Amino acid sequence: MLSPDLQHFIQYPEGFEDLTDFHVEYVGIACGPNGNSNVFKRALAHEKVVEIQGDFQQRFGNKSLFLFAYDPGYLIHASAPGGLVLTGPNILPRLVHGGMNSLFEAMEASLISYFQPKYNKEFRNFPSNRPIWLQGKFDSFDGCVLDVNRFSVTLSSDSSFNPEGQWSFGRFWTKSCPPTALHFVDIEVGKK
Repeated sequence: MLSPDLQHFIQYPEGFEDLTDFHVEYVGIACGPNGNSNVFKRALAHEKVVEIQGDFQQRFGNKSLFLFAYDPGYLIHASAPGGLVLTGPNILPRLVHGGMNSLFEAMEASLISYFQPKYNKEFRNFPSNRPIWLQGKFDSFDGCVLDVNRFSVTLSSDSSFNPEGQWSFGRFWTKSCPPTALHFVDIEVGKK
């Protein structure tokens, strides 16, 4: 078993990229009450990870379960009378019910809706099942303050955004999404 951070040193012959592809079984967040939870401690104690690992042992025997952790960045890009508004990490959590956790959950919901992983039940029909942070209220993403009408998430498993060199540790895929190193998720949320 190769550690994903070592795989970018290995070069595969043309046409064998699928050797390091990863099937997305579950998407989850580990943010804690203040957005400061340790993802690996949370994963080890998470009942869903234990369920998936047990199911893997029964179905595949020798397949390994990999956990990929990302530290997401975000901003709101909005056109407003008189110019452009970019809102980042210092202001945005104060404007949305649930703060940082709602931001992370919006990314999680978007990825689940896009990948449709087997072990996720919540958010498979996002945005039709609207969480509290998408209810059209004053402190919602789609409320009168932020007026968000779409979520866009970019998930990269290669060096697309890294100027330090060219590498890839594999491509993510599911039945609904072909393997690629760069996934662009764009979900229109509209109004309630």
